Amino acid sequence: MNNPASPPAVPPPPSLPPPAHGLLWSFVCVLFVTAAVLYWSGRRVTRAEAALNIPGAPGITATWLPTPPQTNNAAGDSLPPSSIEQIVALDASGAFVPLPPPGTTPALNRRPNEQRWYRLTIDPAALPARACDPAASAPGQPPAQDGERHGVLDMVVRIYDCITLYTPAPGGGWMEQVLGSEVSPRDPRHTRRLLGFDLTVPAAEPITVYLHARDYQRLPRQFRFWPDGGDYAARERFLLTQGAAFFALWAGMMACGVFHYAMLRRRDQLHYVAFISLLGLMSWHGSAMFKFFYAWPLPWLPLEVAFGALGCVALHQLCLFVRFYVDAPGSDPAFDRVLRPMCRIPLLLLPTVAICLWPAATLIYLRCFIIILTGICGVLLWAAARRWLAGCRQSPALLLAFTPYFLALLPLMAAAGKTDGGDDEVRFLLLVCTGLHLVLLTLATACRQRMLLGQSLLLHAEHAANLERAVEARTRELREVGDRLSAMVVGRNRVLSIIGHDLRGPAGSLQSLTRMLADESAEFTSAELAEISTEIARACMLQVELLNNLLAWSGSALASTGRPEAVADVRDAVGETWRLLEWTAGTKKLTFTQDVPAGLVVRAEASHLQTILRNLLVNSIKFTPAGGRIRVAAGLVPARDPGEEARVEIRVSDTGVGIPPARLERLLDGIVESTPGTQAEKGVGIGLNLCNELVRAIGGTIRITSTSLVGTIVFLTLRKAT
Repeated sequence: MNNPASPPAVPPPPSLPPPAHGLLWSFVCVLFVTAAVLYWSGRRVTRAEAALNIPGAPGITATWLPTPPQTNNAAGDSLPPSSIEQIVALDASGAFVPLPPPGTTPALNRRPNEQRWYRLTIDPAALPARACDPAASAPGQPPAQDGERHGVLDMVVRIYDCITLYTPAPGGGWMEQVLGSEVSPRDPRHTRRLLGFDLTVPAAEPITVYLHARDYQRLPRQFRFWPDGGDYAARERFLLTQGAAFFALWAGMMACGVFHYAMLRRRDQLHYVAFISLLGLMSWHGSAMFKFFYAWPLPWLPLEVAFGALGCVALHQLCLFVRFYVDAPGSDPAFDRVLRPMCRIPLLLLPTVAICLWPAATLIYLRCFIIILTGICGVLLWAAARRWLAGCRQSPALLLAFTPYFLALLPLMAAAGKTDGGDDEVRFLLLVCTGLHLVLLTLATACRQRMLLGQSLLLHAEHAANLERAVEARTRELREVGDRLSAMVVGRNRVLSIIGHDLRGPAGSLQSLTRMLADESAEFTSAELAEISTEIARACMLQVELLNNLLAWSGSALASTGRPEAVADVRDAVGETWRLLEWTAGTKKLTFTQDVPAGLVVRAEASHLQTILRNLLVNSIKFTPAGGRIRVAAGLVPARDPGEEARVEIRVSDTGVGIPPARLERLLDGIVESTPGTQAEKGVGIGLNLCNELVRAIGGTIRITSTSLVGTIVFLTLRKAT
């Protein structure tokens, strides 16, 4: 004997392998060690130990025009000097004064777009001994001749609007080199250095050069001179390498952020991409590397104002990223109400950036902005820690990503007031920590993506399981409905066959009796004609009953879809039904009484209620002996619960022969074989089954009690209508 086929094995739900935490922590440790090595290896270069600080360097005299005097043009107008010849004449008259040490004069301009002239005299004999061969040349410089010293005049890693260096030309006159954010890289005078000028110092005699500086916010208060151009070239390569490495890292993190957002379209990823974009834009223009490609496109807008506006918007995007990353709106609405005002603080600071249009107030504003930035980063760290304690699994990654950036902001606050050097090491530390922050922040978003993917797979598995259970339940329901429909079809077929069989009997009797009357009417006596008429009436009544039940049965399926507001008056339905059956009951001399109060209505179609009452009364007439009684009563049934719907009970009782208990048990279960009445009345056995279906369709119940030779009572319970 073959075993039944076993159901197919259900595949396990999809899941992700557990993360390699050891590998992740090892990678994070490698990142921190790499960042520390980069910082410690670059400290010596950022300190510029091989450069000479001006003023104060031996062999270099630095002077300036503190307040440029006025000169008269041909028309007699008083104008500031605008040519190198005028400046040389002023220098000969003793207008230049020694350049004060840094910190002894205001660091920022008193007015926007100030200009200043400087004179530097370099005596090669008084310079410190060179660390390299005098004949050596830095990359990009011509070979040294006759003991010349090829050095570089450094602007101390600052980019000004425009600085022009005037050096004596070999054949007389002056050579110009220009540098600045507003200088086009296509200008032939543009220097090849990042933030400095090539300067060739003769071997035997001092050289005097002039500088003309113009800037919206501040003017130079300090310079650096690199006696050996090779040292500056090494520093320049270091600065360009660190800038290229940072922007390569930024491009990779930007690509990851865009990819993550394109895949899941989450709001935290959108704010992350916006923050990375703004941070890259600020870093690009702050590194001075852009001057090799284009001049600052908005000369009417100071770089400091643009940086402040970009910083406010970037900080706003960062706050929104943290808010949605820790899922504060969905998981902790109370805490989200605390984070939302903090996210608005950078936008409230945005109008205050206009303070930078007044140079004298820029330094104070810069200090306040860095303090606010540090405070907001501290609040973000607190938010990540709080959500971690609340059970947010992705918060530790965010906490780790913000820690190095927050620690780098602390020394930046102390160096915020330094505008003339001394903070190169701090800015290098901030750059390293920013790169580390970007990598860790991207790792945090990747961890978030993995958690979301795991949650998605879990939800998918739960949905698949729920769907399978729903399909199984629906299959069972459909199977039950199919079984019921099959039973109904079998029952209907049986009813139709019974009705068809029973219709042939009355129809044949009618045909025979009417043929007898037509052929032999003169041969019948009055008594015989009366008897034949009675038989014809009985056959017609049975046929009408069969047809009515057939129509009611075929339309019983529509009862459940009847009008919801349909109501029927019980007293009217009883009276109308008995009026149709009164003649039949009169032939058996039956007494009919009703006790139905006026105005009692139920939720049902009047035709359905009349069909139910007609079948019940026909059965009572059929099985009640001559001279018996039939009674119909109705009344309200008190509700057992306060919220229960009111009901109406209709009782149809008779003094008939009763129903045997064995037959009573299966009377409402389906079609039963009809039994003859007290006067051999015939039926088809579908009346009570039809009543049961109609009662259930209109939301009621039917119950039958019967005592042999005493009578039967049928209880109908229907919904009361108002």
